[in-house]
Amino acid sequence: MKDLDLFFAAFGVLVILAVLMFVGVPLYQQLTASINAVMQTVNHAGEDRAGRVR
Repeated sequence: MKDLDLFFAAFGVLVILAVLMFVGVPLYQQLTASINAVMQTVNHAGEDRAGRVR
């Protein structure tokens, strides 16, 4: 019985890790993409369309 309990505990941890990967990775990518977009906007804030600094 103890071996079976250990198996279910390990299996539960694996399931939780898999769910975190499937939910966390796209969320992390979306977050970093939006941060990069904001940083790019801030970096080019003083430029006109041709890229010249005002």
